[in-house]
This record gives sequence, C-alpha cells and structure tokens, in this order.
Amino acid sequence: MNTLIPILIIIYSGLAFGGNLEEIFESSEMKQSCQRAADFTPTGSINYLETITADEDFIYLGLKEGMNGELFIIDQKTHAVSSFKTEGRVQNIGIQDGEVLVTTDYELYVLNQSDLTLKFRTRTLPIHLRSGKNARPYGVYKFENVYYIAHGKFGIVPFDADQMKHLPAIKPVVPQPAAHLESIVTDIVGVGARAYFAFDNHNLDPETRGFEGIMAYDLAGKKELFTVPVKQSLEAYHMPNLSIDGDELIVTNYNLNFRHKLKDLDRAKFMTPLKRIWKYPFGNLIGRGFVKDKKLFGCFKSYESKTITSGWMSIE
Repeated sequence: MNTLIPILIIIYSGLAFGGNLEEIFESSEMKQSCQRAADFTPTGSINYLETITADEDFIYLGLKEGMNGELFIIDQKTHAVSSFKTEGRVQNIGIQDGEVLVTTDYELYVLNQSDLTLKFRTRTLPIHLRSGKNARPYGVYKFENVYYIAHGKFGIVPFDADQMKHLPAIKPVVPQPAAHLESIVTDIVGVGARAYFAFDNHNLDPETRGFEGIMAYDLAGKKELFTVPVKQSLEAYHMPNLSIDGDELIVTNYNLNFRHKLKDLDRAKFMTPLKRIWKYPFGNLIGRGFVKDKKLFGCFKSYESKTITSGWMSIE
C-alpha cells in the first residue's frame, strides 16, 4: 500500500510566524491554527486535535475527523500550511532519523522530514489480524530500519522496512497483581537500542487494576530489562503516552504530564515523578501537547470562556 496521498498546500497571506517556538505559540496565527484543528467542519462533523509536535522547521497537528484523519503541517519559515489526509484517525506523530512517523487506526505513514513526501505506507498489523478497541496502533520507534509499533493488546509489532514485512510480535510480560488481570501497550519511545514501553490496565475488575507503568527493553538483545509500576494506591495511568526530552522521560497521562529522570528509572520502585504538571494557565490541553527543552507547547481550551488558544509554559 504505497500509494501517495496528495498533499494540499494552502498559503495563508496573514501568517507571520517567524521567531522561536515560544513566539510562534504566542502568536494570533498559531491560535487560529489551534482553532481550525479543534472546530466544526462545514459538514457538521467535529475536528478533534489528538496530538501536536514540532521539529526545527515544521509544526505537526494530528486530527481525528470522523472515521478518518488529517495532518496539518505548518512551515515555520514560509508560512505554508500542508493538509495531509489519512485513512483512519491520526493516533500519534513521531519524528526520528529524518522521518515523520504517523500512525492511524490501522496504518503507518512514513514521510520524508525534509520535503514531506510519502516514503511508504503500510498496515500496522499482518493481514490476518484486525485493529480495534484496545488494539489500535499508538506510538512507533525505529531501530535499525525496523519500526516497532505499540499496538495495545497485540504488544509491540515490528515492521521490517528492508523486507517490507511484519516480524513476530514482542509480547512483554509484566508483573500483575492477580493472574486474571491484563495490560495493554500504549506507547513506545527509545534511545538507541533501549526502548521504553508504556502500559495501561486492561480489565473490568472494579476492585483490582492490571499493571500500569513502564518497561525498559533491549531491542538489540531482544530482552526485557526492568519494569516500574505506578503506585496504584496513589494514582493511575489512562492510555499513557511517552516522549523523551533531553535526559528525561515525559509521561503524558490524560491531561497530565509527569517528568522522570531516565537515569533513575532502573532503580525506581514506583513511577514517582519529579514533577506533576496538571494545571495550565490557558485551560485544559486539547489532545496531547509536546515538551521541548522543559517547556510544554500545545492547544488549550479555556476553563471559563471555552475559547481555544495556543500557548506554552515552563515545566521546570
């Protein structure tokens, strides 16, 4: 499935971004982009902003639009806005090794970061398996030209880009409070051969939750390194998303962001954050923001007026 989906280029004459990310997210133009990404379409269906991220040249907004998706790509220098349609709703956007990695409900799109052309597109699961609730693709991490896709109850599903085929899934085993409980993998990030998997509870037991936390995994040696659970008597994870900012692991948990030092995780008894970021001066985060250099950027909906805006804040 390597068919190129055309990218529609729209130039907004009033855009005047320029400057650094802080200035961009303070601008009225970025505010308008957030409003476009989380507003009603002319047909009445809602655009829902799922995630947002950025590199040195572009800002990427991933949308769910009905049963399909769209990627808004804002060029920070030329002010062009590219609209990239996807089959299936956008679940996650990653940037790695000169590529933009976009997962939807059932596909992986790999774009060249330099010119945003489609490098390839593939199903995230082998043809005999079906995506769905608790089995959608989430984050993806690339190591040695293999794309490791966090895929809910299916675990980590590798796709070998040299052979253009799926490899056997990695089924991580995490410690459970009781034998009947289960967990699903909701994200993956990494540094070199070391990957970090995020887990959420996956059961209907009202008394006990399955494992919630992270696992470190050696992709080169194909072995589990360690797990760190959430202290469930104090807090819970809900479809946790991971990112790495310098020497820190950021866990995005619903509308919360938790900071953890990577070097301390292998000795940690629980996922106890350095800092919990839960209140934002602009209102509630819409979808997921992103953290860069200990600053959080995103689109927000005001607590009082319900207006939509862009903004950033220090999380140190």
